[in-house]
Amino acid sequence: MQQQTDKTQNFCRYFAEYPIIQCADSSFSLYNTHYQQGYHSKSLGAYNETLYKHIVPVMLFQESLHSHSLHDFPSKLVALMKNPQSFNHHDNLSNLLRDLPRFRPLRILDICFGLGFNAFMTLHYFVDCEIYSPEKNNLLKTLRSFPYPAEFASKARDILENLDTNGVYQDNNQILYFLHGDALEFLQTFPKGFFDVVFQDAFSQSQNPELWSIHYFEKLFALTANRSIITTYAKAKNILESAQYVGFKAVKHALGSVFFKDYSQ
Repeated sequence: MQQQTDKTQNFCRYFAEYPIIQCADSSFSLYNTHYQQGYHSKSLGAYNETLYKHIVPVMLFQESLHSHSLHDFPSKLVALMKNPQSFNHHDNLSNLLRDLPRFRPLRILDICFGLGFNAFMTLHYFVDCEIYSPEKNNLLKTLRSFPYPAEFASKARDILENLDTNGVYQDNNQILYFLHGDALEFLQTFPKGFFDVVFQDAFSQSQNPELWSIHYFEKLFALTANRSIITTYAKAKNILESAQYVGFKAVKHALGSVFFKDYSQ
């Protein structure tokens, strides 16, 4: 505990412009003074928010796809998110997904890299994946001293070093691209139907409206595969309506929403 406290104090000295936040789940996050928002929910926590709003819905969606029960996915998700802590078999589900045959890696668009939680936890749970993570602010060097959860702290430092040096991290069938720059500009470089998953985790529409507009969701609809999912913390009515307007199915749950496509090939 003292070692973790020392690391946090050292980090604070080098990162005064991004005040550190300790969350309810004992994980840490940062406050972005430019966007005037934290990177994660303080009440839920950086670790739990990433797990329950992004990782678990994708696991459940992939399981539903492979069991040909996607029609049950919305009701299962809504029921699960009423008490997400009861979902204690995500490791078993991860092992199940590990054994499922895939003709290519799961392609994930991470909007945006932020502190790296979405990317790091995806690499922890999905052994066969490609992650593309745009980010305007290059904090890679400083994040090496960030007090990440013990589950992936050591690996996170290795990943950050690779991203800072080469812009990419690769380990067997996993690959993570750090795309430094404007997310909207990078979206123009991908072919139609490329992504299976989108982590829609940008700052709120009041602070970052260009990443919540109908035009933006039109881009995501074009870039996502026929059977794909978008996970997000957002639950605002106009955001759900924008996603539905461009063609996604929208499911609102206790912790956020998902938007998905289910079209036969």
